[in-house]
Amino acid sequence: MRSSPFTRPTLIAAVELLEQHTQARFNQVVLRLGLENEISSSTNISVAKKCDLLGRIVVQHSDGLLDTLDGSMTLCEAVIRQAIQLVQPDLLHPSKPLSYAALPVMAMF
Repeated sequence: MRSSPFTRPTLIAAVELLEQHTQARFNQVVLRLGLENEISSSTNISVAKKCDLLGRIVVQHSDGLLDTLDGSMTLCEAVIRQAIQLVQPDLLHPSKPLSYAALPVMAMF
């Protein structure tokens, strides 16, 4: 039985989508995920390199729990949510539970 509803390719694709962010926006994502001690906010490091670091962390610690504004969730779910918000910002609402089966974005992962 798989512990995560997301495959490795899905997680990596979600992280790759986050590469579209500016330095400042990506640093905000890192803060939301609680990974500021693992991924530097320095602008000397490219967003692509930061995404590489994030991808490695997510693949290794996908089941780590986070407390977010939307409640407690795994690191992999939080990263997927960040990627979805980048592609379709109005799709996620805190008052509505996320149904992965209903997300057309997930079909491309």
